[in-house]
Amino acid sequence: MSGDNLGLIGQTLGEYQIHDELGRGGMAVVYKAYDPSLERWVAIKTLPAESSSDRDLVSRFGREAKAMGALNHTNIVQIIGSGEDRGLHYFVMEFVEGPSLQELLKQEVLSMDLMFDIATQVCDGLEYAHKKGIVHRDIKPGNVLYEQSTGLAKIADFGIARLTHKPEEMITLTATNVGMGTVNYMSPEQKTDAANVDHRADIYSLGVVVYEMFTGRLPMGRFKLPSQLNSRLPRGLDEIVTNSLEPDPVDRYSAMSEMRAALTATQAAAGGGTLIRSVRDAAERTLTAMVDGGGSKVAALLGCFVLLAGLGGGAYAVK
Repeated sequence: MSGDNLGLIGQTLGEYQIHDELGRGGMAVVYKAYDPSLERWVAIKTLPAESSSDRDLVSRFGREAKAMGALNHTNIVQIIGSGEDRGLHYFVMEFVEGPSLQELLKQEVLSMDLMFDIATQVCDGLEYAHKKGIVHRDIKPGNVLYEQSTGLAKIADFGIARLTHKPEEMITLTATNVGMGTVNYMSPEQKTDAANVDHRADIYSLGVVVYEMFTGRLPMGRFKLPSQLNSRLPRGLDEIVTNSLEPDPVDRYSAMSEMRAALTATQAAAGGGTLIRSVRDAAERTLTAMVDGGGSKVAALLGCFVLLAGLGGGAYAVK
């Protein structure tokens, strides 16, 4: 947990009682808070008071609240309200009890069926958003939450979403029109003209996420297809990755529903299976533990280097 730079833990924001910090990104901080009027936990995203003079940042923050407030779907984090208190702009969301996909992918053992289920649910949420004229533009594992009690995957953080259905709301979110999003998951067209992308940018980003979910790697440069990395992965994943990661948006799936259908068919053909994190990852974590524990850094580095050199790469095995 990061330090509470805003000094809100133990305080109230509006009617909400702030308990813990859940995370932070860019200028915003997300807290876990209690709603006494409805006796439930909520998540509150807030900007620090010193950011209130940044008109562009406040405007982007307001657009995120507007984008999320327009959406009502089981696979999208629901916004409850928004406000301002003591110079702090904030909005309130449902609290999702469970890890992000980014955290989930760090587990030692993963069910392939679970990975398919999460991917198809993200397709459902994005298909709904796209039909409402909203492109997320920052799909990545950290922006997908998994609610363990219900098995629901929920898309979060529409902070750079673009409203596409009303010309007057096609607002450029950066002065240069370039680079809104997370580079490793960003479509080629988004890297050059972020203000004018459509729903196919999200298809590309989800293709990167799917590749990472099943291989443990990112599709960088001339990447290998999933089945080339692991022959026990279903060949259908190759087609899904190839289609969704086409450089030209015209060559990708035309809608999230098409990608979802391909994922469902591939899951049925795969017949289950388990993804096991590789020994390389375990060795890297051992290195971290040894160094953090005060052991000899040189000995730890040399020992793990030999182990890694002998075992090679490969992020996941299928059992």
